[in-house]
Amino acid sequence: MQNAPQQQPSTSQPPGKIPVEPIIERRSVFPTFKKYPIVLVLLIAVGIISAVLLLNFYLRPTYLPSSEIKKEQLFTLSLESPTDGTLAVNNEILVKGKTTPQTTVMIYTDEDQTSIVSGDQGLFEATITLSSGINTLNVTAFSSDGQEKNISVNILRDGQT
Repeated sequence: MQNAPQQQPSTSQPPGKIPVEPIIERRSVFPTFKKYPIVLVLLIAVGIISAVLLLNFYLRPTYLPSSEIKKEQLFTLSLESPTDGTLAVNNEILVKGKTTPQTTVMIYTDEDQTSIVSGDQGLFEATITLSSGINTLNVTAFSSDGQEKNISVNILRDGQT
């Protein structure tokens, strides 16, 4: 009996090639967006809306109500009454004037002195005591940045009252 040639198991590989194992398909942890395209669209939309809102919040200018905007005002002082050369018959006289709002104003003579703060419109008024004869009335305003303005007027008080 002749020896029959041994048959080798048939493989699908051509002779001389090393058999290759099939590649295992890897699956993503994330859902496939091909299967659910609406999920991808919604995620992109949420991302864009979030970015726009954040940028709007951080980049928008801050607007103040017009009542809170401090207008640049020139520092001024004017005296409405009394005027220079006024004749006073009483020992007190009303001093009225205008300056920058919320400004400290000193009013003084040799006989009396007082200090007030002008109102929201810059108006001020105070009563000051006069001595007999000629009185020099000084009105001085002091701005918040250190400036000062002064007005002096002479008032004659009749000494008979």
